[in-house]
Amino acid sequence: MGEKISARFAILKFVGKMFSVVGSMLTAIVDLMAAAEAYEKNDMPIFYLRAFTGVVGGVVALALLLGVMSAGVGFIVILVLAGVSLLGEWLISLLHDNKIEKWRDRARFGHASHGSFLSLEAQEIEWNAMLGIEVGVK
Repeated sequence: MGEKISARFAILKFVGKMFSVVGSMLTAIVDLMAAAEAYEKNDMPIFYLRAFTGVVGGVVALALLLGVMSAGVGFIVILVLAGVSLLGEWLISLLHDNKIEKWRDRARFGHASHGSFLSLEAQEIEWNAMLGIEVGVK
């Protein structure tokens, strides 16, 4: 009876470990893909942040797979990495304006620190271009 419970516990432990490894690898892959997108957009702060979390996440997944790190510790490390990633991206977004913020700033109700639109038509044209809408094209 005790051996059956021990065997089931070992199976559950292995399955839990594999879920941790797969989850860590998927998170690392998504972060590295986001780093590549940021690099293409020349957004270097996001690139460095995502590349760092992706590489460290991959190392954690490998450590979990090889048994160097327990699944519980790996889970905590991945949670900390996710927190660092979210905090870093939030801080970067506070310091850098995105396209919509720049457009809003240039509109009549903005602060015009990025210049201002000469007309409502110019404002609408830039809005449509930013959203990828082609007006009047069939």
